[in-house]
Amino acid sequence: MKYLIKFSFPVEPFNTYVREGSIGDKIQLIMSELKPEVLLFGPVDGSRGCYMVVDMKSHSEIPKYAEPMFLVFEAD
Repeated sequence: MKYLIKFSFPVEPFNTYVREGSIGDKIQLIMSELKPEVLLFGPVDGSRGCYMVVDMKSHSEIPKYAEPMFLVFEAD
């Protein structure tokens, strides 16, 4: 079943990663593991964020997709 997962990113650490030039590598590493069907970056609830479409067999798979975003980007 397809699910839409929405993330918003606080200003930090995202800005630091952009300034360092490491944001692309971090996103690429995470996405190479998660392999979402669709990934869109843009404004989410007035902040930076993204929408990810993934195919999951069960809700128990949510941490697989959410935890990397929480840990690396401190996403909501």
